[in-house]
Amino acid sequence: MTARSSEVKAVLKAEIVRLASAKHHLYDYVAETVLCNPTYKDGEHIHLICETIENFLDQEEKRGLIISMPPRHMKSTIGSECLPAWWLSNHPQGEVIIASYNQSQARKMSRACRFRFDNDVHRRIWPRQVFSVDAVDEFQLAGKRNGRPSLIAAGVGAGLTGSGGDLVIIDDPVKGMEEAESITIRDKTYDWFTSVASTRLSPGGKIILIMTRWHYDDLAGRILNDDGDSWQVLNLPAIDDEGRALWPERFTIDDLQRKKAAMGSRVFEALYQGRPTPLEGGMFKVDRIQLTDHPFPREAQRCRYWDKAATSGGGDYTSGFLLAEKDGRYCIEDLVHVQYSPAEVQASVRSTASLDGPATKIRMEQEPGSSGVDIIDLYARVILPGFDFRGDRVTGSKELRAGPFAAAIENGLVSMVRASWNRELVEEFREFPLGSHDDIVDSGSGAFAELSATPPQRLYLF
Repeated sequence: MTARSSEVKAVLKAEIVRLASAKHHLYDYVAETVLCNPTYKDGEHIHLICETIENFLDQEEKRGLIISMPPRHMKSTIGSECLPAWWLSNHPQGEVIIASYNQSQARKMSRACRFRFDNDVHRRIWPRQVFSVDAVDEFQLAGKRNGRPSLIAAGVGAGLTGSGGDLVIIDDPVKGMEEAESITIRDKTYDWFTSVASTRLSPGGKIILIMTRWHYDDLAGRILNDDGDSWQVLNLPAIDDEGRALWPERFTIDDLQRKKAAMGSRVFEALYQGRPTPLEGGMFKVDRIQLTDHPFPREAQRCRYWDKAATSGGGDYTSGFLLAEKDGRYCIEDLVHVQYSPAEVQASVRSTASLDGPATKIRMEQEPGSSGVDIIDLYARVILPGFDFRGDRVTGSKELRAGPFAAAIENGLVSMVRASWNRELVEEFREFPLGSHDDIVDSGSGAFAELSATPPQRLYLF
């Protein structure tokens, strides 16, 4: 054997090893099909993203994976182009859904993924793959036994009836800041996710949400608020805690600092650090409220304070705010926030009291006049007998009453149990006193006044 033939044999052997590794490992596939191009630069975060996705797909504990990262860091190249091509090639009977903020963007991602199959390296790894269907919004690998598409593309809000997904990839569900700041669009996005996208998931299927964070109440924020236990999270800040850039080969610290100076700290924290925070209201610094998965221990003091409305289905809300206190610290443990009729409110107050237990104080804001006295008397004698219940006739402005609670929050003394109602609470606190509703603030301020060491002078009526 000549030296030349030995050299060729070694090269071929090394290529076979590389292609075999690319078949079984996502990073190696990305390296062989993308990073080999001199216009791309490798980075440690690319290794981490691919490794996290691969491990997530192999484990059963979590249903979903959220990857939040800065713009222009290969988010879509990995998640919407390489991942579905690699996964489908290894699971030719599988089904993938790719979704983005609109149909046009989803189609663009689908086409980019489709082109991966025509890559020379891809064809050497899987030489026999051909397509029986290759349309604008979908394609199908030949030999698919159930006849359904291998991949379909959908914009957020689009219907997916008749489609299924063993792997659902949602890449940037909102287009930009204007959409992210719209509560209407955030609601529609979450409704689409819960009622459409997640319902198309096959048994044992997986959802991967890859996005740049724009708003604390975006799709990732709502998912973690409502169903956090089912999701794994990988947040990749552009600048880590030690001041190092995430992808220094492309974006240096100086580059990132210039971006921060141009866009401001709050926007940079959201887009580049993955830590969106609410706009601060006039009083409550809601970013100081610490989220926790655990309420206070049983021996803590508790008060459920009710700010009651009498309209069913419209107008003002009834708010029942449960606050706990221990050693000068406070925890918001529960919130009832409903638009009920008087009879429904009475039933809710009674059932909530039974769940809270007799050790929990119950206070209720008393309306002025004799009717307010009668209502408190009704609750004391008929609805809540045996409970520590009192009416609370408040004085002073809402802002004055909210001041002590706002100060405790600003000083970092208040935590909040992670739950689905967090979003409503934070929104109202953030907007107070200019928001359209203040019942949650009123009930929280009342509970704090009851539990704090030096409550304001108040008149209790039985």
